[in-house]
Amino acid sequence: MTGAVGANAPIVNYVSLTSPRTSIHIEAHTIEADIDQDGINEIVATVGTAAETTIYRMKNDSLVSANLNEIMKANVVIYDPQANIFQVEITPGQLSNWKAENHRIQLFS
Repeated sequence: MTGAVGANAPIVNYVSLTSPRTSIHIEAHTIEADIDQDGINEIVATVGTAAETTIYRMKNDSLVSANLNEIMKANVVIYDPQANIFQVEITPGQLSNWKAENHRIQLFS
């Protein structure tokens, strides 16, 4: 491998040691958190200076993902693990708070 990757080049690999053995390669900063309070941790991955955030979770023994920027048509999506909310910039220069509930992201005041 050759070339420059720059100052912000996160790479994370997850490996399952249970059967079936699986792995996932994510090129983003990740955090494992129970964002919807269902007792199961999701992977929240964020990358870029205009933060792009994707949620990974298990569904019926398969790993599924949702890119929040694409779904919400947002310029920026940032996860705040202390407050367990997403800060989203849909309107330029204006952040709104969103919370995960019942496998959906909902506006939170």
